[in-house]
Formats: sequence, structure tokens, C-alpha cells
Amino acid sequence: MGLGLSAASVIAALVSFRLFKKRFHTLEVAVCWFFLGALLLMLRTFFVLNAEMLKVTHHPGNFIALSSLLILLFPCVILWLLYLYRTDFLNAAGKLAFALLWAIALSLADWWSNEAKLMQFVSWNLYYSFVKWVLVIALAWGVMAAYRRILRKEGYLC
Repeated sequence: MGLGLSAASVIAALVSFRLFKKRFHTLEVAVCWFFLGALLLMLRTFFVLNAEMLKVTHHPGNFIALSSLLILLFPCVILWLLYLYRTDFLNAAGKLAFALLWAIALSLADWWSNEAKLMQFVSWNLYYSFVKWVLVIALAWGVMAAYRRILRKEGYLC
């Protein structure tokens, strides 16, 4: 199961790079992707090691699957949401609705990780996952907006 998730994550990431070139500068994608990967790994480390709210299994295949979700798939999915934010067919209410739906979907992915025995909820519930994902999405949007402002100021974007 771990190798299948890893392969799906890599394929989704490679397809996404091609799609993102239409709306994002290459540096924007790289900065946001690395920011999200680092943030998600730090959050996992905090909740697993420091707060002991989650337990991670020690099976190598499960580690590969969970790490590929955190480093490849989840940043990719959040970048898809930011890609939707750049389209013209969504108003502010639609963007908020999509962000909430994205947070619910990512929370369900956390629940699925618990059910698939990739990690175990100790003192964690779906409400915590929802709040975590809302904050991650908000931070990703803020980093992307701030970096876009820097790129415009430096003359890389029109």
C-alpha cells in the first residue's frame, strides 16, 4: 500500500507542475511547495513527538506512505486550491467555500490515515485536523501572496 501511495503522489506532483505553469511563476510553486512540506513535517513532529497526540507506526512501508502524503500529495492538493483562487470564475464566497471543502477533504485524509493504520489518533480528533488544515491553508495563501508581492516588486511579474 505504501508504494502505491508514493507512486500516486509522484504522478500527481508531476502532472501538477505542468498545470501550475499557467497561473504561477516557477519560483512561487517552489517556495510554496517547500514551505508546505516543511510546515507539515514540523506539525507532524510536534504532534507525534512533543504532544504525543498521534502515534506513527514503525513499519517502513507505512513511513514511506505517510511521508509521501506529507511531502508530495498534501502540498500538491493545497497548491491546487491556490490555483483555483487565481481563476476568475470564483467570487469571495466561492473561494471560502472551496477552502472549507478542501479542509474537510484533508481532514478526511487524516481520518483515512488513522483507519489505514498509517498513524493512530491518541488524543486527536477530526476537529483538530480541520483546524490544523484551515490554518495550513491560510498560511499557504499568505506565503503565496507575500511571495507574489515580492516577485512583482522585483520585476519578475507584471
